[in-house]
Amino acid sequence: HANDSGVVTLGLTSNVSETFNFTSYNGSTTNTSSITVNPASAVTFYISHDGIAVAGVAENLSVSARDTYNNTDTNYNGDVTAYGERNVVIRLEKERY
Repeated sequence: HANDSGVVTLGLTSNVSETFNFTSYNGSTTNTSSITVNPASAVTFYISHDGIAVAGVAENLSVSARDTYNNTDTNYNGDVTAYGERNVVIRLEKERY
């Protein structure tokens, strides 16, 4: 545009925690930059299990802290209390892929 003084402002709103890469090109020059969207603070926990358990055998559960948009809060380091037949306090570990 003729009145933008060479600057264009774009808005970005994302609910996904990821890195966005942007490339600008003016016909002869290319410039690339990135923006990293971090997860928000955890508001809930996601617990997963393979669904198969044997009586008397310890089982592994995966527990992840999730933000409002279901992104894993990679900065969460608190405890989680799981309630079942007995109250058990378990330590939340970061997801491993």
